[in-house]
Amino acid sequence: MENLSKYLRRMIDEMDVDFVNEAAPNEKDEAAEWVASKMTSYLLESLEAFKMRERVSALEALFATRDKVLIGFLENRLDEHYTRDLLERIPKMVMRTMKLSQMLPRKVPSLATNMYLKEATRSYIFGLWQGCVALSRAARARDCFAY
Repeated sequence: MENLSKYLRRMIDEMDVDFVNEAAPNEKDEAAEWVASKMTSYLLESLEAFKMRERVSALEALFATRDKVLIGFLENRLDEHYTRDLLERIPKMVMRTMKLSQMLPRKVPSLATNMYLKEATRSYIFGLWQGCVALSRAARARDCFAY
């Protein structure tokens, strides 16, 4: 039986192929380029890195627009980007979750420490390594417990 994330990834791949195949003959190359576009990744990289002040100013103006069509376009592109990205990450997230099921603390940590551990666990599952390390250290400092 195929799991849901694999099924959804396969459906999206089929939709991409259909999108290109259904394009007019003179637009197939453009459609294929659109499917493979790195535009949204570039946009997000610019937002996350703040590398160039000019680029950040342009992005601020883009997101501040009141044009409903442009805002809808941006929301759809970001939604598509995050959906595709998350679907690709899910198999590794499942594997990390399965590994976690083998770890049990020797003693029950305090509620405050549990809060840090919960966030550290989520960071680990999502592959956010630096956040996981920082939260794990905070939990250890908060309630020095041993595994």
